[in-house]
Amino acid sequence: RQAVVVRDLDPSDEFTSAQMGRACAALLGDSISATDVLGISWGRTLHAMVGALPQLPQCSVVQLVGAVTNDLNVNSLELVRQLAESARGSVFPLSVPMVLDGAAAASALRAEPQIRRTLKQFRNVTRAVVGIGSWQPQRSALADALPPDLRRRVRRAGVVADTCACLIDEAGGQVVMEELQSRLIAIDWEQLRRVPDVIAVAGGPTKAQGVAAALRSGLVHRLVTDQRCAEELLRLAG
Repeated sequence: RQAVVVRDLDPSDEFTSAQMGRACAALLGDSISATDVLGISWGRTLHAMVGALPQLPQCSVVQLVGAVTNDLNVNSLELVRQLAESARGSVFPLSVPMVLDGAAAASALRAEPQIRRTLKQFRNVTRAVVGIGSWQPQRSALADALPPDLRRRVRRAGVVADTCACLIDEAGGQVVMEELQSRLIAIDWEQLRRVPDVIAVAGGPTKAQGVAAALRSGLVHRLVTDQRCAEELLRLAG
């Protein structure tokens, strides 16, 4: 529906993330209303977005995925807390890891009352802001969180991108891997597909293949990216 492209005035990843974060903050601030339920994933660019947000209309905030424990620079709960301060509404956090060691551990945590309360809110989300992970080359917090043998099997299954831990192939199709999905605490493909307005924030030329796959999936409705990624997306589109 919409693409916002920030100019590459500085090639550093930090500057680009900050620029995209500010652009996404402006886009979200202009579109959200008090009747919305806002879902949020995680990522460094989303931290930059939260820091640039204006005061939002009062609305609920739902954390869509558990915490990423392998990246100390990304604090999912802090991101949700800051966003909730801007929105001043009810908050539904997920104070658990995104990936558990096994299906039994994940199932037990999903049954916890506070976690179950957040999971039930997934069906009510009307707007979401998400990141996109790339698997070829690997620039994905989900990929980084998996043991090497499982990561290799996911790649062999044709995954080139993920968003909110949903696995996407090059054509934009869903890749189903029960051995991974049973260990996740996150919104699933069908729940995310039903969200009416999903904004994805992702940039850099190496992420273009993953971003293109996410756009083809239909899970994403609006994109905030940088000039280099946009140019590569146009090249891939022929």
